[in-house]
Amino acid sequence: MNKVMKAERQNNIIVHTINTGELIKYTSIRGGICWPVLSENIPAYYCIVGEEYVPASRYEGQPVQRGKLRLICEYDAPDIYLSLSGFFSRLTDDTSYLLCTELYGITETYRGEEYQGYVEALQACTYENKVSLSLYEAPWAEKPDIGVLHIMNWQKRGLLEIPTDSTLYHQMKQLKPEDLKQIEALNAVNAFRFVVSAYEKYRPSSMSGWRPNRRSS
Repeated sequence: MNKVMKAERQNNIIVHTINTGELIKYTSIRGGICWPVLSENIPAYYCIVGEEYVPASRYEGQPVQRGKLRLICEYDAPDIYLSLSGFFSRLTDDTSYLLCTELYGITETYRGEEYQGYVEALQACTYENKVSLSLYEAPWAEKPDIGVLHIMNWQKRGLLEIPTDSTLYHQMKQLKPEDLKQIEALNAVNAFRFVVSAYEKYRPSSMSGWRPNRRSS
């Protein structure tokens, strides 16, 4: 995975300079997060994904073209015993550096697991460290099949770029239909479906078009 050497805002566009010297422009940078599931020995994971900037068409009435979704950064906790403070510290460092201000995941209860405590702990961390990061309930969070469908649709359109050395890439390669029943076990895919669903439902603010309200925590 390429390393981001510099990140800056230029009007409504975010520009990353990567280690190859290439400049990559994004209309938006968002993250997806999966909390640890202690009962299943599943560690926490987050990913940061940008939608590449596509210049608007010069012709009036043309539909807005979507940019490629690029996996910029991910972190798969080594085990469930990693302290939350260490995980949150890494998350806030990455989101601040990469100019990611939106995070999507589960904010309440899902399949019998209560996640409100994790949400409040993250909010306390961002407040104490003065980090600008808003956590939102992911669209269709309780419907893994819908999230995976959106991933596949973006992939079919050639609009996904996932580095082959990433955890997400390897989990995507082994994803089977029956895995949707226990999607939490594939924590990278689970977090990725959250952020892809957010891009599907909520267009970046630099694009034209109606955007529904998001529910934040």
